[in-house]
Amino acid sequence: MRSMAASQRFLFVVLCVLLLAFAGIGTIQYRQFQDLQRSTSQGEDNVMWNYFQLYNEALRFQSSLLHESQPAFQLRYDILVSRMDLVLESKDRSLLQQTEIYQQASKAIRSYVSLADIWLGPDATKPLDQLAHQELRQQLASLLPQLHQLTLEVNQQATLFDVARRDSVREQIITTTLIATLQFALLFVLALLIWRQMNISFLQHKLMQQLNDKLLRANQAAEAGTRAKSSFLANMSHEIRTPMNGILGMLSLLADRDMAPRERDYLETARESANHLLGLLNDILDVSKLEEGKIALQLAPHHLPQLLEDIQALMQSNCDAKGIKLTLTIDPDTPEWLMIDPLRVRQILFNLVSNAIKFTHQGEVNIHVDSTLLEQERHSVRISIQDTGIGMSKNQLKNLFQRFAQADVSITRQYGGSGLGLEISRNLARLMGGDISVESSEGHGSTFTYIWPARATTPSIVCLPSKPLDQESYRILLVDDNATNRKVIGAMLDSVGHQVTLAVQGEEALEELGHTEFDLVLMDVQMPVMDGLVATTRIRTSQTPWAHIPIIALTADAMPESKQYYLSHGMNGYITKPINKKTLLNEINKHISRDAHTPDAIAQGHS
Repeated sequence: MRSMAASQRFLFVVLCVLLLAFAGIGTIQYRQFQDLQRSTSQGEDNVMWNYFQLYNEALRFQSSLLHESQPAFQLRYDILVSRMDLVLESKDRSLLQQTEIYQQASKAIRSYVSLADIWLGPDATKPLDQLAHQELRQQLASLLPQLHQLTLEVNQQATLFDVARRDSVREQIITTTLIATLQFALLFVLALLIWRQMNISFLQHKLMQQLNDKLLRANQAAEAGTRAKSSFLANMSHEIRTPMNGILGMLSLLADRDMAPRERDYLETARESANHLLGLLNDILDVSKLEEGKIALQLAPHHLPQLLEDIQALMQSNCDAKGIKLTLTIDPDTPEWLMIDPLRVRQILFNLVSNAIKFTHQGEVNIHVDSTLLEQERHSVRISIQDTGIGMSKNQLKNLFQRFAQADVSITRQYGGSGLGLEISRNLARLMGGDISVESSEGHGSTFTYIWPARATTPSIVCLPSKPLDQESYRILLVDDNATNRKVIGAMLDSVGHQVTLAVQGEEALEELGHTEFDLVLMDVQMPVMDGLVATTRIRTSQTPWAHIPIIALTADAMPESKQYYLSHGMNGYITKPINKKTLLNEINKHISRDAHTPDAIAQGHS
């Protein structure tokens, strides 16, 4: 950078010198033009001729006075006067007007004209007699030596002027030549500098190209790493969710049985641990999805008080176990129905409330809700979770929203947790256009404030709670290569009266569909021999009565883009593992109409 700055300064100096050189040449050219004008105006040859003619006319007038009549020397006098006027009034006198002889001769000429005009001028006042004639001759005789001396002086001054002009032109030519030489040298230096700058630019361009290639390779490596990470997370999600499906499924089935209080306690502890492990897995996937920008908000009209009451009811047992109070207050001006993503809002509030309960040993946790009108139908919703827990110091607050970090190491040892919940919550809040802030002092509790903009709305259809109906029995084909999954899901379906047929992979499912009538297919996605996507495509393209049978995807792939991907391949529904019994039954009932159990009716419903 220093060499570049020095080169730029040198280039600026060279340009300034070039400008000065051009200014010098212009000045010299202007002087030469002036000298040329002066030389032209002087016309030294013409000057000498004028003065020589004046002297000759004076001699002729003298001769005419001696030998000719008055009309003849009158004419000669008029010519002489015109020559005198030409010498005295023309610009040519500048060549001699500073000389002594010119000043004397011009005074003598004017005196003679003044005298002669008395008898020979246009306004003569006296007639020319013998005495006047004699006086004219005498005065003219005294004037002629001065005119002769003036002619010689003109010749000398013209010669001096010519010599001076030649010397000036020679000096100007020498100066112009030197300046031109300097210009050439400067232009040569400038050319060298430009060549050097071009080399520097070429080297810099080459270095930039190399850097760009490195960045491109690094970007490709980063993209490959991102793809590898996404693939790894998808595979790990599948590998972890598959056994988790067996654990939670079996625990759910055991919960439906009668057992002793101690065994029930053991069961609930196992279910709590399994759900905690599942929550940790979901947190890791959420972090990955937030990094890749793959979380999209699903806005829908939702009743905010009901959402908050559900969270309060869910957390109430934890508060009762610790002997603390959980309160919910909602400002009357807060709109009840809002366009929100209820899943993500519930996730944020669940994290904030569960954290407040975790770090509060006595006192209370208060959830306060209010709002501020931003513009028509748009409100800034604010939910504050205030607790009377252990609080945090200023140093602890600095690390609060950092990944895998809690207030300090002792907090992690004493209370546990991955340190991902608050970071995920803040990122989700910012994705909604809001934020989460915290105020806390050590030993005096904390206040987490969740603010985000939302549009108030009124649902077009208010869904009232429906009376529960008895579960009908459906014929279901369950396709899954994992024996545990088949056992767990089959038991869930069997417990409510469904007729379940099992298949290990896609080809076996096609065979079962060929000779048995079913109401619905539960299709695992990743299977050997023929996976779920290929099997679904074969079913949809077959010219059979069961080509339009409802198919629900069973998968451990919980990435946000997966659902749309599977639906685009002909599947009707999507359930992620580990599978919840209630979610499974609701999804099945959603895709089977109660008055259409035959394949023809199902085909008509999907046409």
